[in-house]
Amino acid sequence: MYSIATVKEMLESYERTGSYRQTAREMKVSRNTVRKYVLRAQAVREGTIEEIVPSNRKIRQPGRVVTPEIRGIIHRILEKDRKEPKKRRCNAKLIWQYLLTSGYSLSYSTVKREVARWRDEHGCREVIIAQETDEW
Repeated sequence: MYSIATVKEMLESYERTGSYRQTAREMKVSRNTVRKYVLRAQAVREGTIEEIVPSNRKIRQPGRVVTPEIRGIIHRILEKDRKEPKKRRCNAKLIWQYLLTSGYSLSYSTVKREVARWRDEHGCREVIIAQETDEW
């Protein structure tokens, strides 16, 4: 999404050149982007829409790969390993390999993100206590 100033500059360039293609070259954006904003500006002039650049536009796409089922499996593995010594715990790579062999299709970085998110919420933090000793 472009800022209002950028769109205004784009519209001024279009008014000057009269060409989507020339404006796109000058602004270094896609010709279709120029066309979209020019048509939106015309729609605002006609009164069919309120504003060229919507102010409250927030797109939040849901996670498509990490279903509640996969998230549950990852969390169960991490919960089970919580009491194990650190060297015997499952890491993200082992969990990812387990999910792949179980027939799920997802990337390693996706599993890493989910494991990190779980550890932020539930993991134990390492605490170091500063101590002063009385030397004789």
